[in-house]
Amino acid sequence: MANRRYRRGISSGRSQRRERLRSNFSYEGMAVPDGTAAQRAFEEMINCTDTKRKEKLRQGMLEFCQKDTLVMVEMVKWLFQQDKMEGIE
Repeated sequence: MANRRYRRGISSGRSQRRERLRSNFSYEGMAVPDGTAAQRAFEEMINCTDTKRKEKLRQGMLEFCQKDTLVMVEMVKWLFQQDKMEGIE
């Protein structure tokens, strides 16, 4: 009985962590919201002669890369945590 409650707690904790990852790491509203947009922005930036536009693209790409790196780090942390939890069950 206690073991069942413990496992339910683990499952609940996993769901909460997944939801936290989804909500904290949204790319919505970003100037460069995904990898394909980053590729297009880079291509436009290297061919752009308008310095203001070039800087806007650069900032959008930096923002995307920063967010994307943070999300990847958090995903790896989560995966390692899942691996540790598997050993408990």
